[in-house]
Amino acid sequence: GGTQSGNQTEIYLENCHFLNNGDGVGGDTFDGFDVKDCDVLTMIGCTAEGNIDMGINIRGEKVAIFGGHSIGNGSYGYFFQGNTNLAAVASTVKVQGCEARSNGGAGFGAADGAGGATQDVRVSLVGITSALNLYGIQLPSGANHVELTVSDAHIFGNTDHGVIVSSTPVACLIRGGVIRSNGGSGIYTNATKVQISDCQINLNTRYGVEEGASATRTVIAGSTYVESNSIGQFLFNSNGRHMVGRGVLDFDLGATGGDVIASGSTITLPQGGDGFFITGTTTINTITANRRARIVVLHFTGALTVSHGTGNIRLSGGANKTTANRHQLTLMCDGTSWFEVAYSANA
Repeated sequence: GGTQSGNQTEIYLENCHFLNNGDGVGGDTFDGFDVKDCDVLTMIGCTAEGNIDMGINIRGEKVAIFGGHSIGNGSYGYFFQGNTNLAAVASTVKVQGCEARSNGGAGFGAADGAGGATQDVRVSLVGITSALNLYGIQLPSGANHVELTVSDAHIFGNTDHGVIVSSTPVACLIRGGVIRSNGGSGIYTNATKVQISDCQINLNTRYGVEEGASATRTVIAGSTYVESNSIGQFLFNSNGRHMVGRGVLDFDLGATGGDVIASGSTITLPQGGDGFFITGTTTINTITANRRARIVVLHFTGALTVSHGTGNIRLSGGANKTTANRHQLTLMCDGTSWFEVAYSANA
């Protein structure tokens, strides 16, 4: 494999191939291309394929990679860390139009510099494809100083999660991508401050978006579309610090596009959207608790009773509501119960 150690300067590679390196006999180089530390590195149209360990493994201060391919390597397709020789200087990595496919680890990964370096590592992945790897994108433990932005990515068919954030990076923004048909969840986060916007997340084996036990402050916004994930569309933990914006649509419940809900003793509202049509005549005692400060409007199509205090609904004046067609009830959740904000008896 191509290996350099010590601080390297002004590396430029174009249309290079790094193939089938590292048979385990003689030497310790198992990556296709491995740069230990560099200040400036540019790669255009380069391919790493069939290497025993990583395809492309770079620790660099200013890294730019365009139009590359990393295919069938034993570990990560692409892996980035900061330049540990310049620990006080933030490292920047820009990857555009690259493909990682059929790698034994994640297609793309990033972490802090080795040796306990604490500089920020700013990674931008634009227009990438990550398919048929273990994970599509991974921030493993030890990525607490990474700032990751992912734009217009196609992440599909990976064995486990499409995107997995295992540590708490400085920032993580995923926008405008298609994340589908992965063997785990579309996006799994065990971190703080992961923001998702304008994505299509569907057909994943677990959830569209799943929070681990330590996750908090997950934000799902923009015109994000979540549908047909096998277990469910969202799994949020009990920390209660997450937000699903008004423009987010999920279609796991309801007869028509997720906004029509049949009445029952207990009803569950999709995470996406804030207005729902309630059909049927069964008394409603409980509405499954949701995120704190979420406000919803229930529009009734007929006569039924919404009960106060039998379950987790708390109505003004401590009295039940008897609805009719076109009546509307506005509620706010505190994370456990729903409280009446307003009620209108429209003709």
